[in-house]
This record gives sequence, structure tokens and C-alpha cells, in this order.
Amino acid sequence: MVRTKATGEIYPGNSLELLTFTPAGDCVARGRSLGKYTEDEWTTVTVDYRRESQRVVQAYSINGTEQATIEREPEPYENRLSALALESAEFTNYWDKIQVTELP
Repeated sequence: MVRTKATGEIYPGNSLELLTFTPAGDCVARGRSLGKYTEDEWTTVTVDYRRESQRVVQAYSINGTEQATIEREPEPYENRLSALALESAEFTNYWDKIQVTELP
């Protein structure tokens, strides 16, 4: 999830979910299934998020295989995204070797 800067406790900022791992073993992005993952096995995920002038491009690879490219209009707050959050709601996730690269 990427998030805008919070302006106080009442307004925590806007967020944009990039990828969801469901308890059923699915990888989902913006309502679209990208494939399956297996519990208790490492899953390598690459999310390429590019904000261009009038569109956003999100490309996904899982375990080295390209899964989907999603093109869409940007949300009004997307030019203010400033943080990356890794969250787990219903089960335990382990994160390793996280790399964030800002591209020109």
C-alpha cells in the first residue's frame, strides 16, 4: 500500500492498495487475479508503479513471471503519495529483501 502523508490523527492520509494476498491463496491487484501463491513458501513479487501525466501503469510479476499490466487514470491524491506500508490483516506475512527504487 502506498499512502499520502498524514495531516493528523483524524485524517490519516489517502492510501492506494497495490497488491493483496488473500487467505485463499490468491494474489489480487485492483480486483484482478494475478495468480496463486503457496502458503509457507517464499513468493517473489515485483510491482512496477509508474505515474505518468494522465495515467498510472502498474505492472506485476510473481516468481519471475509477468502476470499483468494495469493502466488507469490517477486518483486525485496520487501525486502526493509519500510512504509505503506493508500490512497483514488476517494471517502472518513475512517480508524479506524489500527494495524501493525511484525511477526518473
